[in-house]
Amino acid sequence: MKQKLSNIAYVIVSLGLVGLVPAARVWGSLLGIPLLWLFSWLHALAPTAGLVCMASTLAIMFGLSWFVRRDVTEEREADIVLDRLAGVVVALAWLPSVTIKFLLFGFCVFHLWLFMSVLAQRVYAYDNKTATGGVTLSSGEIVLLALMTNGVLHLLWWIAH
Repeated sequence: MKQKLSNIAYVIVSLGLVGLVPAARVWGSLLGIPLLWLFSWLHALAPTAGLVCMASTLAIMFGLSWFVRRDVTEEREADIVLDRLAGVVVALAWLPSVTIKFLLFGFCVFHLWLFMSVLAQRVYAYDNKTATGGVTLSSGEIVLLALMTNGVLHLLWWIAH
């Protein structure tokens, strides 16, 4: 039963076949922009319900990604897309301007931070001679980077205006 549940959860966090596409994490996380628009539309209709829906959906996404990450092998861990999608939603939530240019800029900043974090972990592992394979970020690190991206975007907006 646990293996079946784990397999179903793996299909969900890899977004079906999206996890098998080259650069799946970037393509899958692009789905965060329409999801963010859906949450902002819900928030405009009913502010409290939109906020509760967004918070519970993001908690389920990050929790499911964490559940799958603890049991999956290192080779299959690269297929996990759902935490990056939720990270994009957190990084772009409550921005002062919701234009395509600003959203894409925030998307690029978020992925640049992810790239720099993975690069730093790889350099650290290489320097300490502990490099055994691919380096991946945990769901907690993705949440932290998403919150930092959101803060940087708010700061840049404040400086520019």
